[in-house]
Amino acid sequence: MKQPNNEIDLDVRLSPNEAWQRITETSDLREIAFFAPSRFRGSKPFHYRVTGSEINIRKRISYRNDFSSSLTMKIEPTSYGCKLRGRFSAGIVPVIFLVCWLTVVGGFSLISIIDIFRRLSAGESLTDSAYLELFPLGMLAGGLAVFFFGRFLAKGEERAISAWLNDLFADSIIKRL
Repeated sequence: MKQPNNEIDLDVRLSPNEAWQRITETSDLREIAFFAPSRFRGSKPFHYRVTGSEINIRKRISYRNDFSSSLTMKIEPTSYGCKLRGRFSAGIVPVIFLVCWLTVVGGFSLISIIDIFRRLSAGESLTDSAYLELFPLGMLAGGLAVFFFGRFLAKGEERAISAWLNDLFADSIIKRL
């Protein structure tokens, strides 16, 4: 069912309305809860959000991880039932923030490194304040560590969502990928 490029393409013998109904009955609507550990209400193992003609499905986790994977898919009608076609990805807002963070901090890091090498090549000794110029490098490493740790925590989520969809539509799958 999961293709190498993180896409799902599943043919089922159900109408699009029946497929939507199965998904919405076996998962919770993603509603923000301010005092819940995962920020979302409900108790089912998956939760969804509908945006236009697309549905976004995420595995419920008991901690906050903005880098966790979600499946954004469309349910398209066909002559034999419907096709569930979607793609796994991380949230776009954290990725945009991380790119901006790494760009700004990376620029400061580059300026700091150039200044330190300039001082060393001129024969100057590094003072205590020169070591503070290395601080942006730590911020750069911290940003990368947050990203990789978040992706590490999300390691089995795509597989779990794929297995859930296979189980959910097991009685009506025409073509399993």
